[in-house]
Amino acid sequence: MPTLNALQINGVVRTSEPVWSNLERLAEASTSWFTYNTHAGVYSWVINEAGNSVAAITEADIIGPIQISGSGLTNLYNAVEVEYPRNDMNDQPHYVTLNLPDCVRNPFEPVNPLMI
Repeated sequence: MPTLNALQINGVVRTSEPVWSNLERLAEASTSWFTYNTHAGVYSWVINEAGNSVAAITEADIIGPIQISGSGLTNLYNAVEVEYPRNDMNDQPHYVTLNLPDCVRNPFEPVNPLMI
């Protein structure tokens, strides 16, 4: 089970975008997805992590090929580059880049910034 800190995101959202779009981006950044529980009538986050299956499956239950895939290292954002106008420089564009520390990233994970 991941620790609480592993499930936190310290990032930015675009307030000019719809809320749902920001929620989808947050879910993508945290390797999770957003779902609606029709029985409880609430939205919830589902964390993409390994777990135990409650169902027992035998070879007789399999009717086609099994394909297992994960999100590759290049599909996850681990940095953000923000462009904004500087008031003190006649609204010239200025950039700030924030990277995840190497101790948090996977080995050999390339820098993959989200441009905002």
